Amino acid sequence: MFYTGNSTSIRFGVWLFCSLCLGSCSPQEKESDSFSLEGKWFARWSIDSASMGLPPGDLKLEYDMDGLMIFYPDGHAEITAYGHPGCVISADTLSHSLNWNWGGDTLRFTNEGDVQGLDYVLLRRSQDTLHFSLIEDLELRLIRNSP
Repeated sequence: MFYTGNSTSIRFGVWLFCSLCLGSCSPQEKESDSFSLEGKWFARWSIDSASMGLPPGDLKLEYDMDGLMIFYPDGHAEITAYGHPGCVISADTLSHSLNWNWGGDTLRFTNEGDVQGLDYVLLRRSQDTLHFSLIEDLELRLIRNSP
């Protein structure tokens, strides 16, 4: 017998299953880990065009937005996102100063006094490149800027 429920339920179930599997199989970060988020990072936000119901070759729309993130040791971050006409993420350039916190596999941004914030979940990591997911269809890639 086949499941005939809606696709949102199926996608959530697959996401939950994968999250639990990856969480239980991921190596735990140690205090002695030499990785540091502090410094300048090139940022690229990307949306999967297929998830928006649009053909991948739609030349009228842009599904990527570049930017810059600077992480300071005091937990403060400066974020600039360079929106542009036709970009489905934002047509305007956005600049924000936020607080940041790195814990386990989550990068959290909050405004002063904000409890909720935005949680970016780590998908992959190397010494100079990080891939995060904010929501199911929005990914953030950070590449460390050389000094």
